[in-house]
Amino acid sequence: MLSSRQYRLSEVLQALEESRKLADADRGADQGLLGPFYNDVGMGYFQLQLFPLAVEAFLQALPLCRQAAEQATVLQNLGMTHNVLGNYWEAQEFHQKAVDLHGSVGQRWEQGRSFSGLAFSLSQLGDHRAAWDSYLHALQAAQDTGDVKGQWQACEGLGAAAARLGQHDQALKYYKEALALCQHEPSSIRERLVAKLADATRTFVTQEKLAQAHFLPSVPGKLQTSWEASLEAKNSARVHSSAEDAQDSRSEEGREKKKEGLMNMTIVLEPQRQDCLGASEHLPSGGPWPRGVEHLVNTAPNNRSSIGTKEALGRNLQRTSIQSGLCTIV
Repeated sequence: MLSSRQYRLSEVLQALEESRKLADADRGADQGLLGPFYNDVGMGYFQLQLFPLAVEAFLQALPLCRQAAEQATVLQNLGMTHNVLGNYWEAQEFHQKAVDLHGSVGQRWEQGRSFSGLAFSLSQLGDHRAAWDSYLHALQAAQDTGDVKGQWQACEGLGAAAARLGQHDQALKYYKEALALCQHEPSSIRERLVAKLADATRTFVTQEKLAQAHFLPSVPGKLQTSWEASLEAKNSARVHSSAEDAQDSRSEEGREKKKEGLMNMTIVLEPQRQDCLGASEHLPSGGPWPRGVEHLVNTAPNNRSSIGTKEALGRNLQRTSIQSGLCTIV
């Protein structure tokens, strides 16, 4: 009914509700058939975007599934639905169980999709390192089974995880791989990946410029780090200050000698000056000769420079919804 598009939404919903009520009332039905049935009902609710009802149906299906492969399928569907609802903690628990069960029965294709869903849950919980590892497992599984869609989805996830971990060169690598693998996907997907690739390129170039800013040119053929330049500047300031102090010391010594000469001259000339000017006469300055010389202290400033790297972290980050289709029980 959902795929034919010949029925209205209300008619599809009514059919799902009636089918579910009949199954609930029929206690004598084969329990082995009810598990796949409730899983199909949950898939119907999911396509109608009635996600809480989908969770209820999947939970009804889980204990009725007798085989590990069936249980893994329902667990994967529960993980996917909780991802959509934003219940990432519950989602990663269901996906982890699905990964283990799919692996135990050799369902490599399904296991890869579960790894992808698990990685998305972990990334939303902020554990980007664990998300990176899960996306790598998803990529390997997709490559093993020839799942092209699973490959570009895993590469897109790896690009996002690498960007969050600060590995911008890896982000560029995997976004390029994802774009190359999704040539047969709708244009909206390609445009999304092009935008992410462009953003990753800008970030990578910015980081490279910041890294180069740590090195300042010194002499041709030699690079000088910022702290070495600062140290050299300090040493130069100290040498300059010492030279000034030595020059000031020599100047001061000269002034002292000159003062002594003047004092001696004053002593020699004093009787004559007193005879000529009288006892009340003073020096031309209006006061007696100063007893000491006033020194000016030249304090060189202690220049300290430090260069810190400030990463551009405030960029527009887009939430990536890894599309992983629900699975039916065959």
